[in-house]
Amino acid sequence: TTCVQTDLIINGEGYFSVTDGQQEYLAKSGSFQIDSQGNLVTMQGYSVLDENDAPIINIDRISSVDKAGLITFQDTNGDKQQAQLKTSTVPNTAGLEKMGNSLYRETDKSGVIQAMPNESRVISGQLEMSNVDLTEEFTEMILAQRGFQANSRVITTSDEMLQEIVNLKR
Repeated sequence: TTCVQTDLIINGEGYFSVTDGQQEYLAKSGSFQIDSQGNLVTMQGYSVLDENDAPIINIDRISSVDKAGLITFQDTNGDKQQAQLKTSTVPNTAGLEKMGNSLYRETDKSGVIQAMPNESRVISGQLEMSNVDLTEEFTEMILAQRGFQANSRVITTSDEMLQEIVNLKR
């Protein structure tokens, strides 16, 4: 939990839609911010899209983000506005092309971009974290390494014993 309203996650299957101005990408990371011009952008500066494929702009302060991705905000003129985040998915997520920075692009293997499933929810004030516990993984790696070393010694000792047996028969 970050308590920052522009930090968003999708609980369930789904991606946020962002653009570099030329191409649309699917973003798993919802670490967004409001830039100096009032645009909702990713940490890399990509514009976050609304349901009409338009960048979400003119934001002064966000009031709320509901579970369907409806952003209620005060614009730079002080008026209350709303924008619906464009959230989507694809039939085969393994077929998406990885672009780096938690961005993906649709391919023939992924299938056509579709609306996010109804059971998926947008949650504000949280970020998706890695599900890897580095401490546990390092411990497992050390155990595997020591097991490998022990087995290697057993094989070396066995080879030496067999060599001695062969030498005795001569």
